[in-house]
Amino acid sequence: MQLVDSALAWGMPVLGICRGHQMINVALGGSLVVDIPQDRGTAEIHQCEDYLHCFHTVRVASNSLLAQITGSRGGEVNTNHHQAVDVLAPGLKVSAYTSDGIIEAIEWADTTGRPFLMASSGTRSGWN
Repeated sequence: MQLVDSALAWGMPVLGICRGHQMINVALGGSLVVDIPQDRGTAEIHQCEDYLHCFHTVRVASNSLLAQITGSRGGEVNTNHHQAVDVLAPGLKVSAYTSDGIIEAIEWADTTGRPFLMASSGTRSGWN
């Protein structure tokens, strides 16, 4: 968490993937869902035994930097997590989410005077 604080204090760009996505949110004052299946009881699969072949669909918010970068409104991403962003940290906005409402990507709500920051719980497998 200190790395996130230091990077932002130095004006460095920050990109978080998987646990980095969660840590950025917590470092900035947000919280986590401790265990998706237990706490949310969702039918959406977020973790598989065969983690190399575990994917789910995400929707990309149309007003997000992620939408601008990918030119997409959604796609399939890899997934292998049982925790997720719960309460979003102040100053952030959701840029991608699953059908069950799990936050899959975050970014600054207002980028004015701030370095690049984006975080995602998974990486792109295929966009549509």
